[in-house]
Amino acid sequence: MIPERRLSGDGDALTIRIPMRFERRGYAKRIIGPDGERVVVEPAPAGLEDPLIRALARAWRWKRMLESGGYGSVGELAAAEKVNFSYLCRFLRLTLLEPAVIDRILEGREGAETSVEALLTHPVTLGGQAGVDRFGLLPAADRHFVLES
Repeated sequence: MIPERRLSGDGDALTIRIPMRFERRGYAKRIIGPDGERVVVEPAPAGLEDPLIRALARAWRWKRMLESGGYGSVGELAAAEKVNFSYLCRFLRLTLLEPAVIDRILEGREGAETSVEALLTHPVTLGGQAGVDRFGLLPAADRHFVLES
């Protein structure tokens, strides 16, 4: 079956309709295509919807706002952003992550146990490679440098 394509009257929007149905098997949901075959959907690569990337972006934005001189203190920035002072401070620590760690997060290669909550409650900063390895963020080639904690 050929998908139905339709261009809007003003030519700004293209609508493509592909007939499919959804099946539920326990908790799993499956997409069944027009030919009756199951459609396998690959997970999307890390992008702006990734909470870790959003957390890094927020931390770096706040750091730039402080460094630009627009706010005299972290307290002023927290009040302006309507967030708790300690919350903002925890996020700012993310700007101190090892560059290799930031690269792995941006490339979507962080360990499965890595989460925003974990990074905020167990900060991993420059020189803190034991923590980096705990989250599976340190590249394999660098793991022989891990400090014992």
